[in-house]
Amino acid sequence: MSATSKSSRHSTGILRFDEFVPCGLPHHNVRVVRGNPCTTKSTFFEQFISDGKQRDEFCVLVTLSELSSLT
Repeated sequence: MSATSKSSRHSTGILRFDEFVPCGLPHHNVRVVRGNPCTTKSTFFEQFISDGKQRDEFCVLVTLSELSSLT
C-alpha cells in the first residue's frame, strides 16, 4: 500500500475491530451500520467518536429507528 493511501485511512480507536481491519477506515466517508437491537452498534460508535474527538476531528452520530407497528 502506498504512503498516500495509508494516510487517507485511520484507526477506529477500537482495538479488537482494528485487528480485523488493519488498514483502517477511509477518511471523509459515511458508514452505515445496521443490525438487531442490543448488538453494541451504539457502543461501537460512541467509542469511535470519542477517539475522533481526541484527535480534534469533527464527528456526527445520527441514529434512526423504525417502529415495527404503531400501538
